[in-house]
Amino acid sequence: MESKLREIVLDTETTGLDTGSGHRIIEIGCVELINRIPTGKVLHRYLNPERDIPYHSFKIHGISEEFLEDKPLFSDVALEFLDFISNDILVIHNAEFDVKFLNMELSKLNAGLISSDRVLDTLPLARKKFVGSPASLNALCKRFDISLENRELHGALVDAQLLAKVYVELTGGLQTFLFDNECNQDSNSTFVQHKVRNLTPREHSPNSYCYFTKKGIFAPAAIHNAEVKIGGDFSLINQDGQILRSSDFKDKYMMIFFGFSSCKRICPMNLGIISETLAKLDEKTNNKLQTFFITVDPERDSTERLKEFQQQFDHRIQMLTGEREKIDEVVAKYKVYASKVDGEEEINHSSIIYLIGPGGKYVTHFAADLNSDESQSDKILAEIRKYSSTQLHEHYDLRAISMGRHTQLYERCSLGAIPTSE
Repeated sequence: MESKLREIVLDTETTGLDTGSGHRIIEIGCVELINRIPTGKVLHRYLNPERDIPYHSFKIHGISEEFLEDKPLFSDVALEFLDFISNDILVIHNAEFDVKFLNMELSKLNAGLISSDRVLDTLPLARKKFVGSPASLNALCKRFDISLENRELHGALVDAQLLAKVYVELTGGLQTFLFDNECNQDSNSTFVQHKVRNLTPREHSPNSYCYFTKKGIFAPAAIHNAEVKIGGDFSLINQDGQILRSSDFKDKYMMIFFGFSSCKRICPMNLGIISETLAKLDEKTNNKLQTFFITVDPERDSTERLKEFQQQFDHRIQMLTGEREKIDEVVAKYKVYASKVDGEEEINHSSIIYLIGPGGKYVTHFAADLNSDESQSDKILAEIRKYSSTQLHEHYDLRAISMGRHTQLYERCSLGAIPTSE
């Protein structure tokens, strides 16, 4: 009798990044595979989180509080969910994030938690197979020629279906499949039938790059010891058409993030974290800090567009643009990676938040860790308070030593880095 391997490809959407900050699951999508082939069975639920949804999260998945008002609670679907996943292997991309949220929800019900030994994380699998290349779901779909036509925004079911295709390719591509888009599904459906057809297997050759990750910077090539300066003066135009110079804030700390207003995930997430950080500042620290968002897309990010974009976040964030030549100068000074994707409106860019001290000296940088239970805004706030409460020179020399390797990696990555978006 032929043995059957049952696997569940799973994804979630949430109100935010941190379980410790009270964020909850708002969508679950599961796809059943038997022997790496989809059966057509899926479990899909939208959930009422009983809390607000920050705008920067809404912009990523497009799920509003109003839409979820009449949806069930997690406790209402927990048994159905546990029955569907049974004791089978769970295939998840960046599994720590989803499992963290699922176990938080299950713990509230005193239910058994999901053990790590039954989870297959496709993120490290992809990074091992394609060393140094982008390993986001989007990047993997493009690598395997999987259509992203239905992925305008993040969605648990859509992403689980895409990941199912990616997973089959990552594990050999011998039973590659394609979901037919024609299916009947309401806004809170449980099971949906899909047509399946086989495709020809393909071979893939990894490329080698340096790239940014959310936990820091990775470079497979050897890095030579050399002092690299990060930061420098700039003169740009803010959302109100005013010229702002970095020298105007020489006595303050500056928190700086580079991105573009059309970014669908990295920029809204980071600016949301920055906004949460600013909201927690005491008056003394607030008076010592100025925050900037500098566009890497000045052709589209006009002052009018940035003014509209600013309304989604804390008003203290100055949105800066300028002529392409001036933007390129600032990007080079801060060792930022930014590269437009051919034929698309997307721009691959590094997702680093810089802290620059009085006199324009680089102090440190932050990168959001989506797998941490710790509030990212609290983590950044603690660092800002630590440095702003003392004289810069007391920390700067030590930081230059401890961060020396990172500054060298910035220099390397700025020449040919490919960032990941997980």
